[in-house]
Amino acid sequence: MINRWQELYKQKLTSPEEAARLINSGDLVVAPLSNGQPLSLVNAVAKRIREGEIEDITYVSGVDVRWFDLYHPDLVGKVTIDTGFVSPATRQAVGQGLFTYTPCRLGEAVEMVSKCRNCNVSTLVVSPMDKHGF
Repeated sequence: MINRWQELYKQKLTSPEEAARLINSGDLVVAPLSNGQPLSLVNAVAKRIREGEIEDITYVSGVDVRWFDLYHPDLVGKVTIDTGFVSPATRQAVGQGLFTYTPCRLGEAVEMVSKCRNCNVSTLVVSPMDKHGF
């Protein structure tokens, strides 16, 4: 028997492209640390920016372990990348002034986002639910 959470999950399940359409010009988008950042969604947002559908996005991330399409130099001026932790994936762009750096202590990351930022969108990676809804 399917529980109500599984049904709700099925109703909300969407593609990265459809989810990216929920992000609007001027939105502040917050992502979790490291591998919690949704690669496909972030790349779909970059595509929308390139196609002129949205602009002036601020993407707040931390401990970037990979390069996203959103970080490409051709998007400078259309998106602001603000990282709380400079990593190999962002170090050069931060050094060149292409990305902003807001220092953040790991234990204060949640408080910083919840108290200091007016977040419009939160993105993260999730796994499919199992038969128990987890």
